[in-house]
Amino acid sequence: MGAAAAYQLAIDSGHADQAPTAALLLGWLREEQGDPAGAAAAYQLAIDSGHADVAPKAAVNLGLLRAGQGDLAGAVVACQLAIDSGHADVAPKAAVNLGLLSEEQGDPAGAAAAYQLAIDSGHADAAALAREQLGHL
Repeated sequence: MGAAAAYQLAIDSGHADQAPTAALLLGWLREEQGDPAGAAAAYQLAIDSGHADVAPKAAVNLGLLRAGQGDLAGAVVACQLAIDSGHADVAPKAAVNLGLLSEEQGDPAGAAAAYQLAIDSGHADAAALAREQLGHL
């Protein structure tokens, strides 16, 4: 049995922790295999699980995937999901990503607001990066 099949078995089990984790891992695997649609579907499963730790991580990954495909609106939605989760580690990083996306879309006010969220979080890495990016606006 390959990794994808094993992840699918775990997803199909409906286990409260293992199924969302397997969906996240399946998303990573599908991305590595060059299957962005499969990756997006797997990340969405993890997001839809509502798992407090896994869903925000999947949202960030989906945002990065969407941005890489040129779907900036989809990337923004996914980043906002991660931010709205309030996850102590993931939400500030998603705020930095949202700032970068906002800059790319020509929205300096939106970028500044997103960077400020990351700064206000107190997350060491995200806040430092956000301060740096904010200084370049």
